Formats: sequence, C-alpha cells, structure tokens
Amino acid sequence: MRRREFMTLVAGAAAAGPIIAHAQTYPSRTITLVVPFAPGGVADYAARPLAAHLADTLGQKVVVENKGGAGGGIGHAYVARAEPDGYTIMTALPSLAVIPEGNRLAGKPAPYEMDQFVPLARMFADPPILAVKNSSPWNSLGDFIAAVKANPGQIPYGTSGHLGTVHLAMEMFLNAAQLKMV
Repeated sequence: MRRREFMTLVAGAAAAGPIIAHAQTYPSRTITLVVPFAPGGVADYAARPLAAHLADTLGQKVVVENKGGAGGGIGHAYVARAEPDGYTIMTALPSLAVIPEGNRLAGKPAPYEMDQFVPLARMFADPPILAVKNSSPWNSLGDFIAAVKANPGQIPYGTSGHLGTVHLAMEMFLNAAQLKMV
C-alpha cells in the first residue's frame, strides 16, 4: 500500500470515529413503534409484546402508537414522513407494498414509496383463512362455492379493509373460482 492510500485510509478511520461513537448512544430517548391499524387488532396484539421486548433489550422506553385507517396507509404514510433517525419504527403487513400500487391503479398519488422503508425482520406469518359461522349451511369449500355460484352477487363477505391483504386474497380467490360476492 502506498503512503498516500494509507494516509487516506487513516484519515477516513479517524473521521469515522465520532460517527461510530455517536451510533453507540442509540437509543438515547423513547422509541415510537407505530402500528398502522386500530388498537385491539392482530397487528396491535403482536406489537405490544414486541415493544416490551425491545424496551428490555435496548434499555429505553418503547411506546406503541396506533395510526389506523386506509388499510394501514395512514400509519405507513406517517412513518414515511417521520425523521429517519431510528426513533419511529413500524410493524407492517403486506398492505405496505399494495397501497401505493393500488392508489396508482386508481389514478391517485401514492401516499409513500417503498424505498422510504427498510425491512428489518419478519415477525410472523399470517395466511388469510376463509371461515364461516358454524351454524351456516356450508360444511365444506365445495358447499360454499356451489352456494355462491347459485346466488351470484347475493352473498356478502367481510375483510379487514379495501386493498388490504385479506381483501386481495379474497378477490384473487373469487376471480380464480369465477365467483361474484359483495
């Protein structure tokens, strides 16, 4: 290694010292864990023990803040606008990626872009489940499909919200099975 290259390396390392020292002080204040859904739902239920674990591990208070609405879009946009300092973090479901594209398809501006986020960890997997009340006349998927085909547009279904992951999964199922529900 030539002297000039060596001196450049030493100068770079010396300049990085304060940055490294500063990074070691994180976290120095309360962290906000945004749940982009209403309190009491599955995302909130999973976030609260995570917040407690993070607080114990990091030695700093972690506050859960629910920012529900628009299938998670309000909370996602809130975090996208937050200062990128590590003190505002978020739990997210796949709707995080769906909402910007759904808005564009509807001719609306995206409330945020995916490059505003960095995924840190997969917390859990939650596959959508098609379920009916136990007193319903359907005892199998075949029974259910036959009833929907016999009554197109008459049988309603519910999901967690428009363009949410459960809504999209149901729409994909209806499309694949050539069914119409409301």
